[in-house]
Amino acid sequence: MVPRAAGPTFSLALLLVIANSPSLSAQPDRTGYPVPTPVPITRPEPARTGMGTVWNMHVAKADSAQDKPSVKNLYFQSKGGTWREPSSQELAKVEALFRQVLAGDRDVETAHKWAQLGMRMVRTNDHGRGFTVVMEDEARKQGRGFFVFPDRPEIPIGLFAPHRFTDEMTGILGLRMALENPFQVAAWNTVKRRAGGLPPDYWDMGKLRHTYITALTEAFAHAFPNGYHVQIHGFETSKRRTVAGDQSDVILSGGADRPRTEIFRLRDCLKERGFGRVLVFPTAVHELGATKNVSGIILRRMGNRGFVHIEMNVDLRKRLKDESGLRRAFAECLRRELH
Repeated sequence: MVPRAAGPTFSLALLLVIANSPSLSAQPDRTGYPVPTPVPITRPEPARTGMGTVWNMHVAKADSAQDKPSVKNLYFQSKGGTWREPSSQELAKVEALFRQVLAGDRDVETAHKWAQLGMRMVRTNDHGRGFTVVMEDEARKQGRGFFVFPDRPEIPIGLFAPHRFTDEMTGILGLRMALENPFQVAAWNTVKRRAGGLPPDYWDMGKLRHTYITALTEAFAHAFPNGYHVQIHGFETSKRRTVAGDQSDVILSGGADRPRTEIFRLRDCLKERGFGRVLVFPTAVHELGATKNVSGIILRRMGNRGFVHIEMNVDLRKRLKDESGLRRAFAECLRRELH
Protein backbone atom coordinates (compact mmCIF):
# COMPACT_ATOMS: atom_id res chain seq x y z
CA MET A 1 0.00 0.00 0.00
CA VAL A 2 1.30 3.43 -0.91
CA PRO A 3 1.21 5.74 2.16
CA ARG A 4 -1.09 8.82 1.85
CA ALA A 5 0.71 12.17 1.51
CA ALA A 6 0.56 14.31 4.65
CA GLY A 7 1.53 17.60 2.93
CA PRO A 8 -1.82 19.48 3.00
CA THR A 9 -2.52 18.57 6.61
CA PHE A 10 0.93 19.72 7.65
CA SER A 11 0.64 22.99 5.68
CA LEU A 12 -2.73 23.83 7.23
CA ALA A 13 -1.44 23.17 10.70
CA LEU A 14 1.63 25.32 10.05
CA LEU A 15 -0.52 28.22 8.82
CA LEU A 16 -2.69 28.01 11.95
CA VAL A 17 0.39 28.14 14.14
CA ILE A 18 1.78 31.16 12.29
CA ALA A 19 -1.52 33.00 12.34
CA ASN A 20 -1.86 32.59 16.10
CA SER A 21 1.72 33.32 17.01
CA PRO A 22 2.39 36.94 18.15
CA SER A 23 6.11 36.53 17.59
CA LEU A 24 5.80 35.16 14.08
CA SER A 25 3.09 37.53 12.84
CA ALA A 26 5.47 40.50 13.01
CA GLN A 27 8.33 38.76 11.15
CA PRO A 28 9.32 39.86 7.63
CA ASP A 29 7.99 37.85 4.70
CA ARG A 30 10.22 36.51 1.92
CA THR A 31 10.49 39.96 0.34
CA GLY A 32 12.09 41.34 3.48
CA TYR A 33 9.20 43.72 4.33
CA PRO A 34 7.29 43.42 7.62
CA VAL A 35 3.90 41.78 7.48
CA PRO A 36 1.39 44.60 8.18
CA THR A 37 -0.71 44.32 11.31
CA PRO A 38 -4.44 44.89 10.67
CA VAL A 39 -5.74 48.17 12.16
CA PRO A 40 -9.35 48.24 13.41
CA ILE A 41 -11.59 50.80 11.67
CA THR A 42 -13.19 53.32 13.99
CA ARG A 43 -16.53 54.69 12.81
CA PRO A 44 -17.77 58.15 13.83
CA GLU A 45 -19.98 58.12 16.88
CA PRO A 46 -22.52 60.67 18.07
CA ALA A 47 -21.52 62.89 20.98
CA ARG A 48 -24.08 63.71 23.65
CA THR A 49 -24.43 67.33 24.67
CA GLY A 50 -26.89 69.48 26.53
CA MET A 51 -28.64 70.21 23.23
CA GLY A 52 -29.05 66.64 22.05
CA THR A 53 -26.96 64.40 19.84
CA VAL A 54 -24.25 66.04 17.76
CA TRP A 55 -22.58 64.10 14.94
CA ASN A 56 -18.91 64.70 14.26
CA MET A 57 -18.69 64.69 10.46
CA HIS A 58 -15.10 65.95 10.37
CA VAL A 59 -13.20 63.48 12.52
CA ALA A 60 -13.96 59.98 13.76
CA LYS A 61 -14.54 60.17 17.49
CA ALA A 62 -11.71 62.48 18.46
CA ASP A 63 -10.18 61.53 21.80
CA SER A 64 -9.35 65.08 22.86
CA ALA A 65 -9.95 68.71 21.93
CA GLN A 66 -6.55 68.69 20.17
CA ASP A 67 -7.89 66.19 17.64
CA LYS A 68 -10.67 68.54 16.55
CA PRO A 69 -10.34 71.53 14.24
CA SER A 70 -10.83 74.86 15.97
CA VAL A 71 -13.67 77.14 14.90
CA LYS A 72 -11.02 79.70 13.95
CA ASN A 73 -9.26 77.27 11.61
CA LEU A 74 -12.55 76.28 10.00
CA TYR A 75 -13.43 79.96 9.62
CA PHE A 76 -10.26 80.67 7.61
CA GLN A 77 -10.78 77.50 5.55
CA SER A 78 -14.28 78.62 4.61
CA LYS A 79 -13.40 81.58 2.40
CA GLY A 80 -13.34 81.40 -1.37
CA GLY A 81 -15.38 80.00 -4.21
CA THR A 82 -17.67 81.37 -6.89
CA TRP A 83 -21.15 82.60 -6.10
CA ARG A 84 -24.07 80.60 -7.46
CA GLU A 85 -27.61 81.52 -6.54
CA PRO A 86 -29.43 78.62 -4.86
CA SER A 87 -32.84 77.57 -6.13
CA SER A 88 -36.01 78.28 -4.17
CA GLN A 89 -36.34 74.54 -3.48
CA GLU A 90 -32.83 74.42 -2.04
CA LEU A 91 -33.47 77.45 0.14
CA ALA A 92 -36.67 75.89 1.52
CA LYS A 93 -34.62 72.87 2.61
CA VAL A 94 -31.91 75.13 4.06
CA GLU A 95 -34.36 77.18 6.11
CA ALA A 96 -35.90 73.98 7.51
CA LEU A 97 -32.44 72.67 8.40
CA PHE A 98 -31.48 75.93 10.09
CA ARG A 99 -34.65 75.69 12.17
CA GLN A 100 -33.68 72.16 13.21
CA VAL A 101 -30.15 73.17 14.20
CA LEU A 102 -31.41 76.21 16.14
CA ALA A 103 -33.77 73.85 17.99
CA GLY A 104 -30.78 71.67 18.97
CA ASP A 105 -31.41 68.90 16.43
CA ARG A 106 -27.86 68.10 15.36
CA ASP A 107 -27.85 64.35 14.86
CA VAL A 108 -26.53 62.19 12.04
CA GLU A 109 -29.72 62.51 10.01
CA THR A 110 -29.45 66.31 10.06
CA ALA A 111 -25.78 66.08 9.07
CA HIS A 112 -26.71 63.79 6.18
CA LYS A 113 -29.29 66.30 4.92
CA TRP A 114 -26.67 69.05 4.99
CA ALA A 115 -24.25 66.79 3.11
CA GLN A 116 -26.81 66.34 0.33
CA LEU A 117 -26.59 70.11 -0.19
CA GLY A 118 -22.79 70.12 -0.33
CA MET A 119 -22.43 71.30 3.28
CA ARG A 120 -20.57 69.83 6.24
CA MET A 121 -21.80 69.81 9.81
CA VAL A 122 -18.69 69.77 11.99
CA ARG A 123 -18.62 69.17 15.75
CA THR A 124 -15.75 70.93 17.51
CA ASN A 125 -14.54 72.72 20.65
CA ASP A 126 -13.07 76.18 21.08
CA HIS A 127 -12.43 78.41 24.09
CA GLY A 128 -13.49 75.49 26.30
CA ARG A 129 -16.96 75.37 24.77
CA GLY A 130 -18.66 73.07 22.28
CA PHE A 131 -19.80 74.30 18.86
CA THR A 132 -21.45 72.97 15.74
CA VAL A 133 -20.22 74.51 12.49
CA VAL A 134 -22.10 74.36 9.20
CA MET A 135 -19.88 75.13 6.22
CA GLU A 136 -19.34 74.29 2.57
CA ASP A 137 -17.44 71.29 1.29
CA GLU A 138 -14.07 72.35 -0.05
CA ALA A 139 -14.95 71.08 -3.53
CA ARG A 140 -18.34 72.85 -3.66
CA LYS A 141 -17.72 76.42 -2.56
CA GLN A 142 -20.57 78.54 -3.94
CA GLY A 143 -20.79 81.42 -1.51
CA ARG A 144 -23.17 79.72 0.90
CA GLY A 145 -21.61 81.14 4.06
CA PHE A 146 -20.09 80.01 7.36
CA PHE A 147 -22.34 79.37 10.38
CA VAL A 148 -21.49 78.70 14.03
CA PHE A 149 -23.93 77.37 16.65
CA PRO A 150 -22.85 77.03 20.31
CA ASP A 151 -23.96 73.97 22.24
CA ARG A 152 -25.42 76.01 25.08
CA PRO A 153 -26.72 79.33 23.75
CA GLU A 154 -28.17 81.80 26.24
CA ILE A 155 -28.63 85.12 24.44
CA PRO A 156 -31.53 85.46 21.94
CA ILE A 157 -29.25 87.18 19.42
CA GLY A 158 -28.01 86.13 16.00
CA LEU A 159 -24.73 87.85 15.10
CA PHE A 160 -24.08 88.47 11.40
CA ALA A 161 -20.99 89.78 9.60
CA PRO A 162 -22.09 89.74 5.93
CA HIS A 163 -19.14 91.84 4.63
CA ARG A 164 -16.20 90.16 6.32
CA PHE A 165 -13.77 90.91 3.47
CA THR A 166 -14.62 94.51 2.58
CA ASP A 167 -15.60 95.80 6.05
CA GLU A 168 -12.13 95.33 7.44
CA MET A 169 -11.84 93.41 10.74
CA THR A 170 -15.60 92.77 11.10
CA GLY A 171 -15.05 89.10 10.28
CA ILE A 172 -12.47 88.37 12.96
CA LEU A 173 -14.29 90.65 15.41
CA GLY A 174 -17.48 88.67 14.84
CA LEU A 175 -15.57 85.44 15.32
CA ARG A 176 -14.11 86.52 18.65
CA MET A 177 -17.51 87.76 19.81
CA ALA A 178 -19.11 84.44 18.81
CA LEU A 179 -16.50 82.39 20.66
CA GLU A 180 -16.72 84.53 23.80
CA ASN A 181 -20.51 84.86 24.05
CA PRO A 182 -23.37 82.33 23.93
CA PHE A 183 -25.31 83.84 21.01
CA GLN A 184 -27.79 81.56 19.27
CA VAL A 185 -25.83 81.66 16.02
CA ALA A 186 -23.19 83.65 14.18
CA ALA A 187 -22.87 83.91 10.40
CA TRP A 188 -20.38 85.23 7.84
CA ASN A 189 -20.18 85.56 4.07
CA THR A 190 -17.56 83.43 2.31
CA VAL A 191 -17.20 85.25 -1.04
CA LYS A 192 -16.25 88.87 -1.60
CA ARG A 193 -19.11 91.24 -2.34
CA ARG A 194 -17.21 92.69 -5.30
CA ALA A 195 -15.89 90.32 -7.96
CA GLY A 196 -13.60 91.31 -10.81
CA GLY A 197 -15.43 92.10 -14.03
CA LEU A 198 -18.85 92.06 -12.39
CA PRO A 199 -21.09 94.95 -11.32
CA PRO A 200 -20.36 96.50 -7.88
CA ASP A 201 -21.83 94.56 -4.95
CA TYR A 202 -22.84 91.72 -7.28
CA TRP A 203 -22.25 89.16 -4.52
CA ASP A 204 -23.37 91.38 -1.64
CA MET A 205 -24.97 89.28 1.11
CA GLY A 206 -26.56 92.47 2.43
CA LYS A 207 -28.53 92.91 -0.79
CA LEU A 208 -29.05 89.52 -2.44
CA ARG A 209 -32.45 88.04 -1.64
CA HIS A 210 -31.84 84.34 -2.29
CA THR A 211 -28.95 83.27 -0.05
CA TYR A 212 -28.30 80.96 2.88
CA ILE A 213 -27.95 84.06 5.05
CA THR A 214 -31.49 85.21 4.21
CA ALA A 215 -32.70 81.64 4.85
CA LEU A 216 -31.07 81.81 8.29
CA THR A 217 -32.63 85.26 8.83
CA GLU A 218 -36.09 83.77 8.36
CA ALA A 219 -35.34 80.62 10.36
CA PHE A 220 -33.98 82.67 13.26
CA ALA A 221 -37.06 84.95 13.26
CA HIS A 222 -39.36 81.92 13.42
CA ALA A 223 -37.33 80.27 16.17
CA PHE A 224 -36.90 83.48 18.22
CA PRO A 225 -39.72 85.90 17.35
CA ASN A 226 -38.56 88.22 20.14
CA GLY A 227 -34.87 87.79 19.36
CA TYR A 228 -32.51 90.21 17.61
CA HIS A 229 -30.71 89.96 14.30
CA VAL A 230 -27.53 92.03 14.86
CA GLN A 231 -25.30 92.94 11.93
CA ILE A 232 -21.83 94.43 12.38
CA HIS A 233 -20.35 96.57 9.61
CA GLY A 234 -17.51 99.00 9.06
CA PHE A 235 -17.45 102.37 7.31
CA GLU A 236 -14.72 104.59 5.91
CA THR A 237 -14.73 108.13 7.26
CA SER A 238 -13.41 109.49 3.96
CA LYS A 239 -16.54 108.29 2.15
CA ARG A 240 -19.08 109.94 4.44
CA ARG A 241 -21.47 112.44 2.89
CA THR A 242 -22.35 114.36 6.06
CA VAL A 243 -20.47 116.02 8.88
CA ALA A 244 -22.31 113.89 11.43
CA GLY A 245 -21.30 110.70 9.62
CA ASP A 246 -17.72 111.86 9.27
CA GLN A 247 -17.44 112.62 12.99
CA SER A 248 -19.18 109.48 14.29
CA ASP A 249 -17.60 106.38 15.78
CA VAL A 250 -20.76 104.26 15.68
CA ILE A 251 -23.98 104.59 13.70
CA LEU A 252 -26.94 102.55 14.92
CA SER A 253 -30.05 101.80 12.93
CA GLY A 254 -33.08 99.56 12.99
CA GLY A 255 -33.35 99.85 9.22
CA ALA A 256 -36.50 101.97 9.42
CA ASP A 257 -37.31 105.68 9.68
CA ARG A 258 -38.58 105.41 13.26
CA PRO A 259 -35.93 103.99 15.62
CA ARG A 260 -37.17 101.68 18.35
CA THR A 261 -36.63 102.40 22.02
CA GLU A 262 -34.01 99.69 22.42
CA ILE A 263 -31.82 101.33 19.74
CA PHE A 264 -31.59 104.44 21.91
CA ARG A 265 -30.90 102.33 24.99
CA LEU A 266 -28.09 100.59 23.13
CA ARG A 267 -26.70 103.99 22.11
CA ASP A 268 -26.63 105.18 25.73
CA CYS A 269 -24.98 101.99 26.93
CA LEU A 270 -22.24 102.15 24.31
CA LYS A 271 -21.56 105.80 25.13
CA GLU A 272 -21.22 104.94 28.82
CA ARG A 273 -18.76 102.16 27.98
CA GLY A 274 -16.37 104.36 26.03
CA PHE A 275 -17.43 103.77 22.44
CA GLY A 276 -17.11 107.44 21.54
CA ARG A 277 -19.62 109.35 19.44
CA VAL A 278 -22.58 106.98 18.96
CA LEU A 279 -25.36 108.27 16.68
CA VAL A 280 -28.77 106.88 15.76
CA PHE A 281 -30.16 106.94 12.21
CA PRO A 282 -32.13 109.01 11.21
CA THR A 283 -32.48 111.28 14.25
CA ALA A 284 -28.82 112.35 14.50
CA VAL A 285 -27.29 111.16 11.22
CA HIS A 286 -28.79 110.69 7.76
CA GLU A 287 -26.61 108.02 6.19
CA LEU A 288 -25.75 104.34 6.71
CA GLY A 289 -29.29 103.61 7.88
CA ALA A 290 -29.49 100.16 6.22
CA THR A 291 -32.98 100.88 4.89
CA LYS A 292 -32.25 98.67 1.87
CA ASN A 293 -30.57 95.86 3.78
CA VAL A 294 -32.27 92.67 2.59
CA SER A 295 -32.41 91.02 6.05
CA GLY A 296 -34.01 94.11 7.56
CA ILE A 297 -36.60 94.17 4.76
CA ILE A 298 -37.40 90.47 5.23
CA LEU A 299 -37.82 90.87 8.98
CA ARG A 300 -40.07 93.92 8.69
CA ARG A 301 -42.27 92.09 6.19
CA MET A 302 -42.55 89.26 8.71
CA GLY A 303 -43.66 91.76 11.35
CA ASN A 304 -40.38 91.27 13.21
CA ARG A 305 -38.76 94.36 14.74
CA GLY A 306 -35.49 92.78 15.80
CA PHE A 307 -33.15 94.08 13.11
CA VAL A 308 -30.14 96.02 14.49
CA HIS A 309 -27.52 97.45 12.14
CA ILE A 310 -24.22 98.60 13.68
CA GLU A 311 -21.68 100.58 11.67
CA MET A 312 -18.25 101.32 13.19
CA ASN A 313 -15.27 103.33 12.05
CA VAL A 314 -11.91 101.65 11.57
CA ASP A 315 -10.33 102.87 14.82
CA LEU A 316 -13.13 101.39 16.91
CA ARG A 317 -13.06 98.13 14.96
CA LYS A 318 -9.34 97.79 15.65
CA ARG A 319 -9.84 98.43 19.35
CA LEU A 320 -12.65 95.90 19.53
CA LYS A 321 -10.57 93.31 17.70
CA ASP A 322 -7.62 93.78 20.05
CA GLU A 323 -9.25 94.55 23.42
CA SER A 324 -11.18 91.74 25.09
CA GLY A 325 -12.51 94.12 27.76
CA LEU A 326 -14.08 96.36 25.15
CA ARG A 327 -15.63 93.34 23.41
CA ARG A 328 -17.02 92.25 26.75
CA ALA A 329 -18.59 95.68 27.23
CA PHE A 330 -20.05 95.49 23.71
CA ALA A 331 -21.62 92.10 24.41
CA GLU A 332 -22.99 93.28 27.76
CA CYS A 333 -24.71 96.23 26.09
CA LEU A 334 -26.26 93.95 23.47
CA ARG A 335 -27.44 91.49 26.11
CA ARG A 336 -28.77 94.15 28.48
CA GLU A 337 -30.45 96.58 26.11
CA LEU A 338 -31.86 94.41 23.33
CA HIS A 339 -35.09 93.11 24.82
